[in-house]
Amino acid sequence: MTKITAIFLFVLLIPTYCHSQASVPAIETLVEALHQRHLGLLDISAHFSHRVTGGFLTISETESGIMQVKRPGKWRFEYIEPESKLFVSNGKTIYAYFPEERQVITGSIHDDAGASNPAAFLSGRGNLVRDFTATYADSETRPDTVWTIRLVPKNDLSEYEWLELTVERDSLAIMELSTIDFQGAVSTFVFSAHKNNQNLSDRLFNFEIPQDADVITDDSFGLR
Repeated sequence: MTKITAIFLFVLLIPTYCHSQASVPAIETLVEALHQRHLGLLDISAHFSHRVTGGFLTISETESGIMQVKRPGKWRFEYIEPESKLFVSNGKTIYAYFPEERQVITGSIHDDAGASNPAAFLSGRGNLVRDFTATYADSETRPDTVWTIRLVPKNDLSEYEWLELTVERDSLAIMELSTIDFQGAVSTFVFSAHKNNQNLSDRLFNFEIPQDADVITDDSFGLR
């Protein structure tokens, strides 16, 4: 048994019903196990709900849709409710399409950007162990079947101050992802109905700009 396998099994075998301090693994152990688990995921699909609060916003609503990511670096967030919009990246360029406005925003991805936004993180850009400082987050309101980890990026190109992951203790699946940006806005994605390693087609992550769309180029643009 390799050292990494032993660490991973150690985390999975911790009883989730035990509340004692001894049941909580060292944060480095948990992050390493999470990193290794997600290295084995070639693609992920899930339903999501998304809500942004705080910052410059006075009104916030919950949006929902379907997420698909393919590692390394490809991702697609298709918003269905309350209105249709699409955020997609082929690993080199980000496209945001707003059908009702007939508008497309495009942005290039820096080679050294790493996990600069939540979608990039989920699609495997960057390194969970190397690129973040990890601590346990306050999780008094969370069920005892999950852990919540706060990750502070070391990369100055990141679009957020910190990122929090809520993961299932038994599977290490990401159930919730939150970030706070430098204006104080908190963006929270909640995931459900996960499906892994479905051999998603690369065509899902390509985007052809509609002929009738206005195009805006903004290299600072991303999914927040």
